[in-house]
Amino acid sequence: MKTSLIILFALAISAHGQDLFVRLKEQATGAVFVYSVNSDSVRVTSELRPQGRVLPLIAKYTILNRLLTVRGVALTKADEILFQAAAGGSDFIVLREEFNSTLGPLNLALYLGAHPVQVSKIAIVKISAGRLIIRRNLIQKEGSYHWSAEILK
Repeated sequence: MKTSLIILFALAISAHGQDLFVRLKEQATGAVFVYSVNSDSVRVTSELRPQGRVLPLIAKYTILNRLLTVRGVALTKADEILFQAAAGGSDFIVLREEFNSTLGPLNLALYLGAHPVQVSKIAIVKISAGRLIIRRNLIQKEGSYHWSAEILK
């Protein structure tokens, strides 16, 4: 009975996706943020340091009219691709989306006064067979425009 439970537990663990690591760097401040990302569920958790090697870059996706596209098909909003790689039969893209924030009275006043507060939202997306599977936000920061990213496994 114990052996059966151990085997079932081992199979359950091996059936789940492997962790990928995303290392983000905000260029203006030099701040580094690290996240663990489950390759199946794209569940994101904060980490202290990444593990593994940087995945090879792919050049499959582009930005067109503020949209992440593949072969002319729009997948999700994006202003910049920070990193794109393939892992486990899917593609993973770290992207930056920029928008004007109106949250809070000061931001709303600035927005109405033609001085909007720009916000960068960094996200990771999983794409399989040319279709968006899931998008998860990693971080959102006001007045931060220049980022770099790596995906490690």
